[in-house]
Amino acid sequence: MSTARKQQPPPQPVTVLRGHRADVSAARFHPNGMQLLTADALGEIRLWDVETRRPLATVAAHDGRVLHVHVAASGEVLSQGRNGCVRLWEAGLEQREPSLELRTGCFNFCRLAAHAPEGEPPSRWLVALPGGDADDVGVWEMASGRRVCTLRRRPAPGSDARLGMVTSVAFESAGSATRVLVGGEDGSVCLWDTPITGKPLA
Repeated sequence: MSTARKQQPPPQPVTVLRGHRADVSAARFHPNGMQLLTADALGEIRLWDVETRRPLATVAAHDGRVLHVHVAASGEVLSQGRNGCVRLWEAGLEQREPSLELRTGCFNFCRLAAHAPEGEPPSRWLVALPGGDADDVGVWEMASGRRVCTLRRRPAPGSDARLGMVTSVAFESAGSATRVLVGGEDGSVCLWDTPITGKPLA
């Protein structure tokens, strides 16, 4: 007698949202849980109502692929394009033009990390993403467009290993401190405090 368990059929989606004209390259739930943001390879961002499953707004955000979207608790949206621009959009995507634009010169595929504390205005937001050099990460202030600091990864002492590109970036807040975590193509992970002295903690 066989004791093998009968394989269950895979679960089916509750719904399928249609409307994008190209492959969907980014998706994010709104913090309120009632809305959803999706973005595609043609640069379009759509805001959906989760309950009605209908689009609430659409904006042509970038020329080309959108790599990442980030939604603040206030509803404002950060979008990162493959064209090297990071843009800030008003809540609800009601405006056709971004309220802020940051030209980073970063054409890496790595998705940005956003530090947007609840209750803080966009002028206090920071974004981190790879710099012009594949080994570097720039931390930028959204409102001013100022690069706050550059994080430079370096091989271990005595090593001539190639670090490769930055492949992941993340912010982490602990009390009053803000830290940046950077993962690389070579398998290394570096951690910095901000404001930065230029030397990784680990």
